[in-house]
Amino acid sequence: VARNVVRVAGLTAAGLLLLYGINSAVQVVYLHPDTPVEPLIYTQTSPDVPIIVDEIKRAAISQTRNDRTKEDPTGGFSMPISVDKGLAWPFQWYLRDYRSVAWLDLDKDQPSGLDAPVVLLMTNQDTEEGRSRLQTAREDLETTHVKISESVLNWWFPEGAPGCETGYASDPANSCAYKDIANRGPLGVLAWPFQPRNWGTLARFMVYRDIPNQINGRDFEFYMSRETAPVAGGATTPATPNVSQAMQVLATWGTGELSGPRGITTDANGNIYVADSLNHRITVFDTNGTVARTIGTKGSGDGQLFEPSGVDVDSEGNVYVADTWNARIAKFGPDGTWIKSWGSGRDDFGEGRRATDTQGDAQANTDNPLGFYGPRNVLVVDNNVYIADTGN
Repeated sequence: VARNVVRVAGLTAAGLLLLYGINSAVQVVYLHPDTPVEPLIYTQTSPDVPIIVDEIKRAAISQTRNDRTKEDPTGGFSMPISVDKGLAWPFQWYLRDYRSVAWLDLDKDQPSGLDAPVVLLMTNQDTEEGRSRLQTAREDLETTHVKISESVLNWWFPEGAPGCETGYASDPANSCAYKDIANRGPLGVLAWPFQPRNWGTLARFMVYRDIPNQINGRDFEFYMSRETAPVAGGATTPATPNVSQAMQVLATWGTGELSGPRGITTDANGNIYVADSLNHRITVFDTNGTVARTIGTKGSGDGQLFEPSGVDVDSEGNVYVADTWNARIAKFGPDGTWIKSWGSGRDDFGEGRRATDTQGDAQANTDNPLGFYGPRNVLVVDNNVYIADTGN
């Protein structure tokens, strides 16, 4: 009997450990792989950084595409960028291909280089002089730039008692899951999980990764010049804010149904057409915000789309789509049936993407009027179709 009890207890323990291992693996791999609530993740660049780097790349390509060279085929690496030295890592890596990066040191020098199209400033300045110069830089940028975001640079696993600004426990008597060894001593830290008053906190962390501390991190601000900052539709134009009239969101449609929405237009009946780019289709909403139908599937054949970016509807209800990586304009009937397309991609850009790269040369564009490079938008006026042939 005793042997059976031991076996059952062993199997139960093994089963619980297996379930806990699965739970831990799912959390660290899928739920928060880049969030430092996991013991495996001590210091981590936040998800904000690659998103902002992509935004910088789009702006750079848009602003300097006529400066293409063999080494810089998109023409984006020549755009000036000013970066606070406190952001050197990881931005030294992310911006390694850009040739006009100026590094600012607000702790030592007065702000300079603030006329660059992109400016990144670190919020957590170490000295009073640095904080004062940061405020000066903000005031200088206020008239020439738009603050795109306030973001987290990196964050790390919390180590101190709740409310401890430095991340380390300053009050040894304050019960917390993460005590500073200098305050508690090794035995005090090791004994913490065995104290009944801490079991609730420990259980929430072990099962849900619910931590009693605020995650510590370093923040930064992302500015773009008013001529560079993106506005609705992905265009770039001086972004002068309208302070005379407050704006409010009246309705939000498509949550959970769209992926990477880009272009948008309406028809005569008020239906809304959205270029649902990463779903490779046009999603049509009625006036109540309900999905009426979709047009297109992923591919390069008739009736198919590849990351469409722009859409428009003519007076007869025909739908025109900037079929970006099929390098064409696709036309569908009012009921969504395929009619025809214009344009083609001569060059294979990999993973099914095609484009005709004329290097922006005027003569090459004349010789290849229907050779498109990533068309991003389309507009129909009377019998004319206007195409934003982005890459060319």
